Amino acid sequence: MKNLYLFAVIFIFATQNQTIGSIESGNTQINAYETRVILTTGNTVIHATLNNTKSDQHLISKLPYTITLSRYQSDYCGVMPGGLEYDISEAQGGWKAGEIHYTLNGNWLAIFFAGELQRNGSGFIKLGNIDTDISVLQRLGSSVSFTISLAN
Repeated sequence: MKNLYLFAVIFIFATQNQTIGSIESGNTQINAYETRVILTTGNTVIHATLNNTKSDQHLISKLPYTITLSRYQSDYCGVMPGGLEYDISEAQGGWKAGEIHYTLNGNWLAIFFAGELQRNGSGFIKLGNIDTDISVLQRLGSSVSFTISLAN
């Protein structure tokens, strides 16, 4: 019952875009920090939720942040001048449609709208998820300038 109550409290605070940090529950650390952002291009607004990686924290410190991304077969991606700080222990080997990633090889920001890649390795830091229907991304042009900012 104690764990259920703890989960309910964390869920309520997380969905209200409030930071409550990490809570120890027995041997399990529950991290309830997430940040809601919007990606804007022209009249299109895309809602997303960022995680609590070291890279997320660095990106959040830069907001609002504008970046031009090019469309490829399954994603929009572009180089982030100066890159993001990262913790290699947070890296993973793949991605899925609807996820936002920072790639360690080349300082790329990638927003995936199709497909999935699972492989061994650690070339990606998952920054978060797109909350808007990802078909919106599929209707955008070949080069898009996104402004990422905190959601109200």
